[in-house]
Amino acid sequence: MKEFRNHTQNGKPIAEYHDEFQRLAHYSPDDVNTKKKKIVWFVEGLDEPIKYKLTGVDYKDMNADRVKRIADEERGILEARKFPMTAP
Repeated sequence: MKEFRNHTQNGKPIAEYHDEFQRLAHYSPDDVNTKKKKIVWFVEGLDEPIKYKLTGVDYKDMNADRVKRIADEERGILEARKFPMTAP
C-alpha cells in the first residue's frame, strides 16, 4: 500500500508508469475501488508538466488515450526546447 501511494512517474514513459501503477494498484484495492479514486492516484503520480496540463479536466472525460496525448505533446515541447531549430 505504501509503495502504491508513493509511486510516481519520475521521468518514465507513460506506458511504463501505467503498467507499474496497475501492478501496484492490485495490492491497494481500497485506494482504487472507484474510477475517480484510481484516476486521482494516477494523476497525482504523474510528472508535474503533465499533471499541470490535466488541471481542471473533468474526471468523467479522463481516459488513458487522453493522458497519453497530453504526455506525447509535453514530450514534444520538451524535446523542442532541448534541440531548438536554428535558421541556416
